[in-house]
Amino acid sequence: MMKKLLYLSILTAFLYTQHAHAQSILNSEINATPLAVNPAFTGMFNGNVRAGIIYSNRSSSSAAVPYTTDGAFADLPIFTNSKGDYLAAGIQLTRDQSYEGDLANFNSILSLAYHKLFRKANDSNNLHSSQLSFGLQGGYSQVNFDLSQIYFGHYSPPVFLAGVPYEYQLNTEKNYYPVNGGVCFSHQAGAHLNYTIGVAGYNLNLPYRNTESYPYRSYGDDRRYIGEIGAEWSITNWLTLRPQIRYKSQANANGIVAGNEFNFKVNKPAKYRNIVSVFAGAWYHTGNAMMITTGIAKNHLQIGFSYDFNYAPLYYTEYGSGGFAVSLKYIFKNQRSLKRTITNSRY
Repeated sequence: MMKKLLYLSILTAFLYTQHAHAQSILNSEINATPLAVNPAFTGMFNGNVRAGIIYSNRSSSSAAVPYTTDGAFADLPIFTNSKGDYLAAGIQLTRDQSYEGDLANFNSILSLAYHKLFRKANDSNNLHSSQLSFGLQGGYSQVNFDLSQIYFGHYSPPVFLAGVPYEYQLNTEKNYYPVNGGVCFSHQAGAHLNYTIGVAGYNLNLPYRNTESYPYRSYGDDRRYIGEIGAEWSITNWLTLRPQIRYKSQANANGIVAGNEFNFKVNKPAKYRNIVSVFAGAWYHTGNAMMITTGIAKNHLQIGFSYDFNYAPLYYTEYGSGGFAVSLKYIFKNQRSLKRTITNSRY
């Protein structure tokens, strides 16, 4: 009995560490995955189709190998009525992989969002308009894990767990079907300022608790909530500030990510001329991390890079770990593309 409890204790600690990695990925790619931040952000762009790919790699002092995530998303408006209200749909695929413990976590999400536009009379350019958006997601998640492959390299001597009781180890696979929802409000306060306020909830149906025999249900077990306030303020024709505050809460863990991104136009926008801009930002995560973001955008293409460093975590095994992320996003447009939403280049 004691032996089983020891195995489960080590397993819980390991999974919590890997879950912390997965959560911090959202920090690094702070604006690269809009559907992961809030389902209501589905379709919130001007164009026909928005698509992106992401890759992140995290190291840790507690793991012998890095923890990687790659993914892709796409969304598009599928119906727009005469008043400018529209319905949008999207899909997001992500895969987390750690060869320590053969941990693999695959997630696929289908997303729908309805956007209600409130326009003032004679405001054809939407300079004083507002938008209320509602989003809903349904997904499929698969977790694979092999306890016998865990290797704790920081212990002396190193510990390799083998011969674990069968019911706790080899090629364990579980499938889940999470439900997520979100709402956000956006307002265009003149030609130079707009802001967005949103709240989202993930794992609302507690899908991980439906399997009583799952011995490590703590992995992503509880509901997760995200609240965000972000703005875009054009100070000059060349410089735009993009401040943002994001609050996250899951079970007994919570944190705030706050910072600002500077967006600078390299050339003067003109008709039939490429618009090139560069951006860079700094972000602080309460209690444990600092992050930087940078990238370049040209017309409808945006390439981003980010790095975060854990300096004072809650768990010493996370001290000194860092991670980088690379993202690419493209918005397909043509001359007949409608201005469907309040412009905000953060996403």
